[in-house]
Amino acid sequence: MDTRLAADLVRRWRLVDLAYRSAVLVDSLRNQSRNRRFARTHPGFAFPPPGLVYLTAGSSSYENYYNLGLARARELMALSSNASPATVTRIYEWGCGTGKTVRRFAELDPGLEVYGSDYDERVISWCRANIPQVTFTLNGLEPPLAFDNEFFDLLYSFSVYTHLPPDLQRRWLEEQLRVVRPGGLILLSVHGDAYKDRLTPAEREAYDSHGMVVHGGTGAGGPWFTTFNSPRWMERELLAGHEIIHRSLHAEGAAKAQDVWVMRKPITPPPSQPPTS
Repeated sequence: MDTRLAADLVRRWRLVDLAYRSAVLVDSLRNQSRNRRFARTHPGFAFPPPGLVYLTAGSSSYENYYNLGLARARELMALSSNASPATVTRIYEWGCGTGKTVRRFAELDPGLEVYGSDYDERVISWCRANIPQVTFTLNGLEPPLAFDNEFFDLLYSFSVYTHLPPDLQRRWLEEQLRVVRPGGLILLSVHGDAYKDRLTPAEREAYDSHGMVVHGGTGAGGPWFTTFNSPRWMERELLAGHEIIHRSLHAEGAAKAQDVWVMRKPITPPPSQPPTS
């Protein structure tokens, strides 16, 4: 069966929960032996239950969880050191899931203040109990965040905007700009051209002309609520007027990878002083 048709039927018939539980079970059984071996070779490293790993990564593999998290943390550290005009001391992952990436910053720089949040209480409860080096908070599906203005130097998220409708994407970007200091960085990822094969012909036409397609039918924020943002839409709509300092875009037909966008919050010039007499 065509994957687009199968996903549409799952949404339409409200079979999301059953489909998800089945996928978790199959994947967990497939990785069970490898996960046990990998956990034994990494004593002292707390691995989440396979179901929680799958929830936030689409795979229950402990090896992927361990290696991808460290690789992403290193990439973000390099990005921030090259692109930020000031020292990065506070890093925040919005939509941290089970802490795959955010927990690794303490290994790279013990002096960092590291924060993570998610709207799923299950993953935040696990993170708080098992990752003491990070401050975790629970956020809502909608803004605001429980942080002061201009609090963070770097705010990043992976595969979160991909599950939000356009109005929530705009509101969340505005809220993230509030909590990031001037000159700070915001990184986000979206489904771009590499995912056009998941669209029907009518949806592809809408994606090419308007730039945004929504697969709804379930609650926003969940894995079956999926959005597709073309590069054109990102530049002319969501990130319009902002300084985009990095794009990592993937063409149709390329290996599946989300487009990554990085913007820098403007540095507000100091107020002009009145002339002295």
